[in-house]
Amino acid sequence: MPDGTPIVAARDGVVRLARGDSSTGGCD
Repeated sequence: MPDGTPIVAARDGVVRLARGDSSTGGCD
């Protein structure tokens, strides 16, 4: 995995949370 993966994953989690589909969001 790239060194930036944790940061990207965290940001993606925030985006999914904001969209309200964190439960259906995948590793897309």
